[in-house]
Amino acid sequence: MKQLIILFQLILIGSYPSVAQSTAWTQVPEEASTALLAQHPDARDVAWSLTDREYLQARFLPSEGDHRTRHAVFTPSGEWVETRIRLEEVDLPDEVITARKAFYRGYTISAAYQVSNRRYPVLYELHLTRRGAPADTIRVNPQGYLVTHIPRQ
Repeated sequence: MKQLIILFQLILIGSYPSVAQSTAWTQVPEEASTALLAQHPDARDVAWSLTDREYLQARFLPSEGDHRTRHAVFTPSGEWVETRIRLEEVDLPDEVITARKAFYRGYTISAAYQVSNRRYPVLYELHLTRRGAPADTIRVNPQGYLVTHIPRQ
């Protein structure tokens, strides 16, 4: 019985890094760090992490004049997946605000991002709340058309 307990503890200790792993800058594949610097040569204060889908995410600040944090996601081989920029509601285009008001009456925006990926050069991701509780997430194009609706799990 004692051997089973020790074996179980070893399994738990060995599996811990795969559950919650944060990858330090020195552990990032060269392809991913090169891809980040090619896309964002002025990136500063870069912090890398491993996402739940085994992608590498770089959190960084752009050039000195812009203080909005960015998140760029890459595959380990350096292929770009998407970039996200946190926005304030006042930074959103009028068409996006109008669409939210028209289709999601009674909802408020708790977080907003500008998202770019291979399929969509610019999308706006809105995390919505209703009566103070987290609700759905939507992605809207710059013209105000709904592209994706992600129901709250």
